[in-house]
Amino acid sequence: MKQGNRKLNTVFRILVFATFFAALFASVVFLIFGFRVADSSFSMNSMYYGNSEEAGMVIQSSIGYFIMTGLAVVSFIFSIICFKCTSAVASIFRTIFIGIMALLDIISISAVITAYQMMRYLSGDTDLYSSLMNNTMLNNSSTFEEKYMMAIIFMFVTAAVFFVLSITSIVSLVSKPSAQNAGYQQQMPYGQTPNMPYGQPMQQATPTYNQPMQQAAPTYNQPVQQAAPTYNQPVQQAAPTYNQPTQPSQPQIVGYDTQTGAPIYEKQ
Repeated sequence: MKQGNRKLNTVFRILVFATFFAALFASVVFLIFGFRVADSSFSMNSMYYGNSEEAGMVIQSSIGYFIMTGLAVVSFIFSIICFKCTSAVASIFRTIFIGIMALLDIISISAVITAYQMMRYLSGDTDLYSSLMNNTMLNNSSTFEEKYMMAIIFMFVTAAVFFVLSITSIVSLVSKPSAQNAGYQQQMPYGQTPNMPYGQPMQQATPTYNQPMQQAAPTYNQPVQQAAPTYNQPVQQAAPTYNQPTQPSQPQIVGYDTQTGAPIYEKQ
């Protein structure tokens, strides 16, 4: 993974964590509110007398829902930007789930806004009176309750989805980049192999450039032994050369002159 992609991936993972914690906060606060309402000693009339603790819980849960929805939208955008940071299959499924949850949270946010304004009014914010009186959803209690319960369900589902994404984000941040990823090759110090302690040289089967190679043939500095004579040595010839004359045969002596004693040769 390239350095720029790693930074974008880190920002995206931080957004996933933030969205999960916002959804978890809103869900836990609403669960506590639900347990309070389910208690037999609870009376709905106590919420209409201002500054009730239960009304504050609904306000806190609504604020968490608003933050969760905004972070889900931003996470969806960054999921598209970081599409190449992970595998194609993981990026596609991740982006689809984040987009669905962000869309459902946005659709149901109107009911959460109405509940927030109503609890703020019960807590003493009189500026919201006119807006509450003109709220068509609040005037139809059945529609408001139905949409508000759907918003709460989507809030819990969002917390569950981003919990799974948080686990995968931890794995993505902790895992080291592979030796070869998108054309990137791991750089090793000269003379070392992977998984070898630093300082131990790599054993090479072939000689290094600093070591001379053993040659079976003689080098150029050594003369080559030749079986045949060189051109500087004369060739021995069995036959006489043309420059040497042939020696004539000598006549045989057949006798000697009786008076002078000179030899007499055989006539040829």
